[in-house]
Amino acid sequence: MGKKLVQKALGLGLQVQSASNLENLFMSSDVISFNTKAYMPFLNLELLELLKPHSLLINTCMGKLF
Repeated sequence: MGKKLVQKALGLGLQVQSASNLENLFMSSDVISFNTKAYMPFLNLELLELLKPHSLLINTCMGKLF
């Protein structure tokens, strides 16, 4: 799923970032997509508060956010 999403995003001219620094990712992104449960333990209210007001958070990993 993740690789296909990256290919489609690049095809639309979007920039794609990895999650090497979650704080910077949440502050700078317009769209964030979780495609694996690996990052779920790191997701918390503090990170969500860093999102821009218009940002979109997509959860396709079939797991609860909290």
